[in-house]
Amino acid sequence: KRQIQQLGSQLQLNQHCLDTAFNFFKLVVSKHLTRGRRTEHVIAACLYLVCRTEGTPHERPAGVTGGKLTCSVILTS
Repeated sequence: KRQIQQLGSQLQLNQHCLDTAFNFFKLVVSKHLTRGRRTEHVIAACLYLVCRTEGTPHERPAGVTGGKLTCSVILTS
């Protein structure tokens, strides 16, 4: 949960989104879908899923140049 909180705060997501991402993460772990996958990638996928389902716009984290950040950047950068 701490890693979800850290990445989510960098992306400036609200607590509801972070809680939903954690619930997705728990679901994925309970279904044994994380085997052979890096935890960081699973967390990024959970946050991506929340952003897509919630339609959450947010700014880039400090130190990152550019304008708006869309959730699709999480998995492609």
